[in-house]
Amino acid sequence: MPGVALHETQASEATPEKSAGSTYVWDLPTRLFHWALVACIAVAWWTGGTGEEIHEILGYTVAGLIVFRIFWGLTGTRYAKFTSFAYSPLRIYRYLVDLIAGRAKRHLGHNPAGGAMIFALILVLIALVSTGIMMHMLMFFGLAWVEKTHEYASDVLLIMISLHVLGVVVSSLAHRENLIAAMLTGYKKALPHKASAVAKADDGGLDVLQRIRGSEGLVFLVIAVTLGSVYGWSTTADRVTTIINPQPTPQTIAQVPSQNSENQASSSSTVKVEKSNETGLTDKPQAAVEPELCIIHLCVVHNAQR
Repeated sequence: MPGVALHETQASEATPEKSAGSTYVWDLPTRLFHWALVACIAVAWWTGGTGEEIHEILGYTVAGLIVFRIFWGLTGTRYAKFTSFAYSPLRIYRYLVDLIAGRAKRHLGHNPAGGAMIFALILVLIALVSTGIMMHMLMFFGLAWVEKTHEYASDVLLIMISLHVLGVVVSSLAHRENLIAAMLTGYKKALPHKASAVAKADDGGLDVLQRIRGSEGLVFLVIAVTLGSVYGWSTTADRVTTIINPQPTPQTIAQVPSQNSENQASSSSTVKVEKSNETGLTDKPQAAVEPELCIIHLCVVHNAQR
């Protein structure tokens, strides 16, 4: 009947229109985390090995970002949670095979390969930041395995970033969507079979709830990044100040009167002038310096020479 045919035609035309809609996937904290991490890694790589304080400050900032991402992966919005992109190795393998064959299924959130890359990046960043902090600690200073691990983690990170960018380009071409733009705006093209749900969410359901939930994560993101940056800056500033103008400790001050009395009682035991038979130079008594200051000084000089 004409009426039925007209109704079927209208229904078939309405489906593509709905499937062309967009849905809110990446919340604001996730997007800010992503681009802040990109900026920190780029500048840290540029300043690596120069001995500049900015490299160490950025390391602590990245540590704050990682803490936030772990927290947000456990308590965040739907597509930011780890459970939304935690796939088995078999699923990851099948997705890669399908991607090469041109029949990979499209995902609103991270696909299996992208999810695996996220977990791998977090682990490598934890190793990189941890060894970077350890290199400035007294108990780990000068250990070859700490420095080598930091260097290897840096090299692995660069390789993984290259693979990540390649995966984004390949997935964008395979599924005909701009994943970079999605990470900027937060919106992705809705899946066809979820068009009706997306249209309903645009009226004030899922979209609004994710924005409200994202505002909570934004507060934690700002706190984590601020604490990491401030702590890194204060640690670096204190180290430089201590080396330039070392302050005497209470133990050193308490030893001064006894040392003065000993110096007055026996001058021959306090000041000794020795001449080198080979160079002819004179060794003069030096002021007492704490061993920790010497090690910190060597640490800074060591990093400046790398």
